[in-house]
Amino acid sequence: MTKLQVMIPDEVNDKVEQVLRVGNISLDEFTTLALIQRLSSTIPDPYLEARAKRGSVKRFREILSQSPDIPPDDYDKLDDPKKS
Repeated sequence: MTKLQVMIPDEVNDKVEQVLRVGNISLDEFTTLALIQRLSSTIPDPYLEARAKRGSVKRFREILSQSPDIPPDDYDKLDDPKKS
């Protein structure tokens, strides 16, 4: 394990402390998760990159065409922004 010491603005610290209380997690957990999230959005994952290369729009459309063309149940409908 590596010990990390950082300086952050008081306002940021206040928000972090709120999240820690609500989520009932430690600062170590929160910081680790935040760093992992940032790393995963910055550094490509070789496994996901390989899976993406195997993807095919044609195959996706073929599979999608097999699903029935029926309206969704009421609980599963999206709000129509045009009606708002």
